[in-house]
Amino acid sequence: MELRLANPRGFCAGVERAIMVVDELLELTDGPVFVRHEIVHNRIVVDELRRKGAVFVETIDEIPPGAVAVVSAHGAPSKVGAEAKARGLRLFDATCPLVVKVQLEVLRHARQGRAVIVVGHKSHPEVIGLVGHYDREAGPGVLVVESEADAGSVDPPIVERLGYVTQTTLSFDETDRIVEILKRRFPAIIGPRTSDICYATQNRQQAVVALAADCDLILVIGAAHSSNSMRLRETAERLGSVARLIETADDIAPGWLVGRRRVGLTASASAPEHLVAGVVERLRRLLPGLAVVELGEPEHMVFRPPPELRALRLANRPERPAIPRPPTKRGSVMDNQKPAEAVGMEEVVRSVRELARGARGLVEQAGGVAEREVAMILTVSEQARDRLVSSKGLEQGRRHPLFGALRADAHRAVDLGFDAVSIAYVTAVDVVENFLDQSRGSTAKLGPSAA
Repeated sequence: MELRLANPRGFCAGVERAIMVVDELLELTDGPVFVRHEIVHNRIVVDELRRKGAVFVETIDEIPPGAVAVVSAHGAPSKVGAEAKARGLRLFDATCPLVVKVQLEVLRHARQGRAVIVVGHKSHPEVIGLVGHYDREAGPGVLVVESEADAGSVDPPIVERLGYVTQTTLSFDETDRIVEILKRRFPAIIGPRTSDICYATQNRQQAVVALAADCDLILVIGAAHSSNSMRLRETAERLGSVARLIETADDIAPGWLVGRRRVGLTASASAPEHLVAGVVERLRRLLPGLAVVELGEPEHMVFRPPPELRALRLANRPERPAIPRPPTKRGSVMDNQKPAEAVGMEEVVRSVRELARGARGLVEQAGGVAEREVAMILTVSEQARDRLVSSKGLEQGRRHPLFGALRADAHRAVDLGFDAVSIAYVTAVDVVENFLDQSRGSTAKLGPSAA
């Protein structure tokens, strides 16, 4: 028998970022770290963080005043930020940046006077957060559509000014069908087409499609309350494969494997790779001589930490030791400095050092703000493109070999440009800190012992 492993699989960039936020806060802060809702929908991950000291709650009211709090990767209504501020919490937002993009779309629609239809599951925390970002004082209202039947019967408060967004972890095909119904019923509706469904969801569903072509059993590692886990299983079943959703290797029933030629294995975006390794090991014990084949290519996407965590890292960064300096030459001006003047020099160096660190913190915060602003501009630009250009015309343009090559070159050029800027920034910071460290070493020799 052959086992085929899907790629990409497992943790996406948004999940890795959210877990990293909680892990680092547990190291950098005193006391427990409170997380609003499960950081990701995976019991194994949540239990591991709980053992490390994380406390999971459902409301801000459950968190003691002044404590450290984290918003989960799924996001939260905008009022959560105000509630956290009122309780004096140190709030760290681990919302996936792709979810933040959709939140901004909802807010923009409201402020432009549109009603909004959110395509997604009403009880899912991401959808609750999207609805909670709608400005009800500016817009006429927000509704949730869960199915094709809902799309056929939904009655928005206004049809002339209407927009839609989608949950990021939906089935690609099902969402397309729902959106087509909405567009047929409300020709003036505007939205991002299907681009709100995140890259990780699309990639993992496409990897399952590849598995289903040759596998008569597909195992999906994930949780029953995880939207992207359920969509992977449903995708396999829709294509005619037998699919089983499991949390760990212990959930595998040996009877499932009887008469199978090829077994496919994937993991949802909230499932860690060590669970995949555990399943492979169990299958090897159950099926001696099992051949294991990797299909596809893994992802390499990485999201920056939230600005609040970057600022905390900076504040907790240890001071670099002073670089040893050779003795001052005889007859230099420094030899004639009096102890009082040496103290004055030390104060100047200390002030310059604090100023440099403050400037660095401001640059980090400005970068975080710019990141969100760029996401908003890109969203508006995409929607303008989608209104001006037909889907067919856009697809033809993207498939043209000349422009496909230019697109790839442009991506490389942007990457190189940001590499150059980031290297220059890090180098500048090191140069300034080395200079300050050397200055501190020099002034330390100006006291009585150096006289």
